[in-house]
Amino acid sequence: DSDTVWPWRNDIRTRQYSLSQNFVTLAEHLAWWNHSLNDVSRVLLIGSRCGLDLGVLRYDLRGEGEAAVSIYLDPDLHGQGLGVALLEAGNTWMTRHYPGVAELQAQILPDNETSRRAFKAAGFQFRRGYWIWNTNQTKTGK
Repeated sequence: DSDTVWPWRNDIRTRQYSLSQNFVTLAEHLAWWNHSLNDVSRVLLIGSRCGLDLGVLRYDLRGEGEAAVSIYLDPDLHGQGLGVALLEAGNTWMTRHYPGVAELQAQILPDNETSRRAFKAAGFQFRRGYWIWNTNQTKTGK
């Protein structure tokens, strides 16, 4: 998977809205990827549909029932609403596999209107400087 997502991560369309906008060499990416897979406080998911890989979801578990969420898609698939679908699937997956995590938080750069719309459509609300999704939304149907 790391070889598949490395070009996505380095694509200028991804980096322009990333908190870390620098180009990452393949060696740096592989080291980060392998470290992440062995980090019990990090969850990496690859979203796919009909055998086509769509994007990456990363959850950094923060304790206190919170996790930071980050997403990026295959840049060639932008504009198809797949980010919303991937976020919703990730929210469901996290609720099922990490029931102690009550809140997902995303930090989105102010000029990233596309991500703000996607997170809002996936049920996140802007509060306290973050886009927040409460896992109780699933249980209460909100």
